[in-house]
Amino acid sequence: MPSFFVRAIVLVSALGLCACRGAQPPATAPQSADAGSVTGLDPAPVDEALLEALQSFRDRFACNAISGCPAEAVLIGFGWAARPHLEQMFQRAPKQATYRARAVRALAELRDPQALPFLRRVATDSDPEARGYAVLGIGLLGAREERANFEQLADSDRTVWSAAPRLSALWVLRRWGDPTAEARFLEELRLLTSQQMAGPALTWGLELCARPEGPSCDAVLPAAARHGNFTVRRAAIRAIAVHPTPALAPVLVMAAADPIHSLAEVAERALRELSGRQDLQGAGAWRDWCAQTKCDQPVLDPEEQP
Repeated sequence: MPSFFVRAIVLVSALGLCACRGAQPPATAPQSADAGSVTGLDPAPVDEALLEALQSFRDRFACNAISGCPAEAVLIGFGWAARPHLEQMFQRAPKQATYRARAVRALAELRDPQALPFLRRVATDSDPEARGYAVLGIGLLGAREERANFEQLADSDRTVWSAAPRLSALWVLRRWGDPTAEARFLEELRLLTSQQMAGPALTWGLELCARPEGPSCDAVLPAAARHGNFTVRRAAIRAIAVHPTPALAPVLVMAAADPIHSLAEVAERALRELSGRQDLQGAGAWRDWCAQTKCDQPVLDPEEQP
């Protein structure tokens, strides 16, 4: 009989243990590491498309200076909601990460007033590319109290290393009404076109030329279109394509023969717009067109016509 009670007690204890285990709440599913690592913020409220764009933005194969960065346009499309995520991305990025400076560029395009303190801090960063984008962002926000700082920056050391923020400062000062800024901006570009190591800064300056509120850079575009750096040539042809003029037709004809197919396509589209000839295709066809129309002859002012 005692053994019966012992077995009963053991059985009851086992059943109680099973019941207790069954009453425990299920283990909490682990949170996605991607959301936190990309944004540094609470992942719960992050829009899935925004999260995907942030991830792609950090991928150097999906976002780079050569093939472009579609994710940048997506992030800008989210408007001010993207600002805190881009700020966090910059702050957490390794110094050598290519997306570090690009995050500042996207922030500048958002034109979010709440980004102004952040942009002011980045304007003193050690990376000149990030500084150049930050200066543009401050200018787009109309923070004219920075005018004295920008004037000092525009007259800073003339090294290629500091050219990007210097170009941004001159571009903003022109936008703010400085009568000398445009000539100084174009002279800066002219000097850079003769320097093979000036690729990144020159590319940035040409992108500023192509902006709707930018100055006419026609005087320096032919030299830039012959630069050895692909991104410089591409930026020059894109700037011409914004408003193609007869005087720059020979440059477009030359670019139509560029070995980089994507660049040649931009040049051909601009030539079709300029000439009205939708039937022409290929570098040879455009060379023949130029010979027939004498497109490589200087375009005279109407008052200078014989």
